[in-house]
Amino acid sequence: MRDVSFIVEPDNPEGVDGKREVAHRLRGGFGFPAPYGHEPLGIWQSNKPRIGFNIDIVGGSVGSLAAAHKAVVRSDGAGHWVDMLFDCETDALAVQSPYTHPRLAVKVKQPGALHVRLPPWLGGERFNVEGAEHPVLRDGYAVIENPPVGRWIGFAFDLPIHETTLTWRDSAICARLRGDEVVAMDNFGTDLTFFSPFD
Repeated sequence: MRDVSFIVEPDNPEGVDGKREVAHRLRGGFGFPAPYGHEPLGIWQSNKPRIGFNIDIVGGSVGSLAAAHKAVVRSDGAGHWVDMLFDCETDALAVQSPYTHPRLAVKVKQPGALHVRLPPWLGGERFNVEGAEHPVLRDGYAVIENPPVGRWIGFAFDLPIHETTLTWRDSAICARLRGDEVVAMDNFGTDLTFFSPFD
């Protein structure tokens, strides 16, 4: 939770620690929402709190996010590896994500083979490479043995629109994705949603 402006400080004449500086203490908390938003369907009819944010899981959540971010790219004796299609920059590589740029682009800053993991929805040969030799496909990676150093290499491919159905608490939830990015999801008319409604 980043925006805590809606939280009203409770009366606290007894000076109970749990009621002191509530908004300030909840900033940065993680919630247990539904996949589509902060208000799960039926929450207004239940005896559960409407929206729950929990400070006790922040450490584990942030640790997991940090570990995932650390795994975006890596370099070792076999070369440079792009394992997730996120924007990222290290001393050895710079990556521009196809989700935030017109295409995936990688700049190798230090000599070494380049390995780019191919998402399962991208068929082996359904991409074009600009700025380097066409890669060899090996074990789910596009491999360029001698990429140019200091120049962008472009990987042009479409981010396919596809749909899937998730199951959450006995509910079927339809989702539309663009590549791996969720662009729409059933929200059952609830408020505080994360995505555009699935139509």
